[in-house]
Amino acid sequence: MTSLRRGALLAAWVAATAAWVVPPAHAQDEATEDEDAEEQPRDERIRYVVERVVIRGNRTTRDRVIRRYVPIRAGDVLDVEDPAVELIRYRLLGTGWFRDVRLALARGSRRGRVILRVEVEERNTLVVQGVSVGLSSDVSATADENADLSAYGAVDVGETNLLGLGVSLSAAAAISERQQGYRLRYSDRAFAGSQASLNATLLFNDARDYFGDRDVRATSCAGEEVEGASAVVAYTRAGGVFGTGLDLGVSTRLELGYRLELLDASLPCAASRTRGPDDTDAEVVPIDFGILRGRSVLSGLTLDLSFDRRDVPALPSRGIFVRFTADAFSNLLGSDYDFARLQVAASGWLRLPWGHVLEVRGFLGAVLGRAPFFFRFFVGDQSDLIPNRILDLTFDRRPAPDFLGTAVAEMRYEDLAGSVGLEYRMRLHRSGNPGAAIYGVDAYLGVGLYALGSRSDIRLAPAGYVGLSRIPLDLTFDLGLKADTSLGVFRFGLSNLIGFFPFSQRDL
Repeated sequence: MTSLRRGALLAAWVAATAAWVVPPAHAQDEATEDEDAEEQPRDERIRYVVERVVIRGNRTTRDRVIRRYVPIRAGDVLDVEDPAVELIRYRLLGTGWFRDVRLALARGSRRGRVILRVEVEERNTLVVQGVSVGLSSDVSATADENADLSAYGAVDVGETNLLGLGVSLSAAAAISERQQGYRLRYSDRAFAGSQASLNATLLFNDARDYFGDRDVRATSCAGEEVEGASAVVAYTRAGGVFGTGLDLGVSTRLELGYRLELLDASLPCAASRTRGPDDTDAEVVPIDFGILRGRSVLSGLTLDLSFDRRDVPALPSRGIFVRFTADAFSNLLGSDYDFARLQVAASGWLRLPWGHVLEVRGFLGAVLGRAPFFFRFFVGDQSDLIPNRILDLTFDRRPAPDFLGTAVAEMRYEDLAGSVGLEYRMRLHRSGNPGAAIYGVDAYLGVGLYALGSRSDIRLAPAGYVGLSRIPLDLTFDLGLKADTSLGVFRFGLSNLIGFFPFSQRDL
């Protein structure tokens, strides 16, 4: 039963019990109104006084934690047609602690009063938030002319409702032969009983990245010149983000934070790469590594503003989700990097008349200033067809497929990014059993367009690309299954298999 049908039944139930409940406030004084008042417009909405709020069905989550998300208190006047009442359900579902939430009314101690019942069905909150495995194409050093295949794996496990207190704690690790990354997150949505949250993230990466995919020439600081498949940057990151958050309404949340990281990078003194659609039209350009050699400091402020009106967070069928993030790093804060990054992402879901779900999504991002490469937009995060970053680690050196034959083949870490996409989802399974291990399974097909480029390429396109091919635009797609389980939400798609095929994507 959808949320709208529940709301309609709730309103119908209230109307049916009007025989024993005292009419709303606007009708209680009807007998004393003047005859002239009958000509005045009246508010016909049904309102009742809430005697108390009762929480039911919670075995783990504390009552006081649930009440944080229910703004209605004893003595409040309840308007059953107010959309904010239904938003209470969305807000509780959005925590991820509950499989279902129902709102119902019961008779109060006397006429005109009602009891609001919030009935929840809890789900497992110790969840696997992410699992990734694959094969990547990489090199061990800049002088390597041939790439190797190496395996990588990552796992992210978290408790989203620790001891029923609404506290979230998660740990993640990503490991390959040459890289490793770790992250620990903590969040208390009502720190010390206040309305504000306390958020903390600690991270450590011992990593490397690859620049250029053919005919790379590099010069070491000792003056030695080498040629290889990619220029390699080895670096470490250690630090974290500390901040707070506040609900600005039932659907809107603001989070602010301070990020501090210590970086240590080893890279060639200079390097160049060849770019172009073929050797005839190729050009040699310098490589901008986007990171300082040796030790450096990254220090800045972060902002995250989100608006969430999804019916459920796992497999939504209607609603919208919009998120805006901004990062600002400045020398005034002790940072060796001075830049800003802005991002906005939006998704909307619509249940079609035949029961399937259509999602429309879009993304825009821009970096202003000279940011470290890992703060720029990576092609793997835009295309489904090469491995994306995991804990900010890039395991694969290959470029994305270039189906449209555009300059996107030359892009890797860039300052500007945008995408639009559609996803069509078909329900395959839903379980009504509270003890089921699999709550739901959907098949999906997603298609999209993405663009990725730098500000310099807007002024002067890469050599060899003319006409519309100068626009760094390409297709992306994915198909597979999404499963909502007691251990979390899992996606099994075509894109999960791409890393296991050692093809050269320039041959597509």
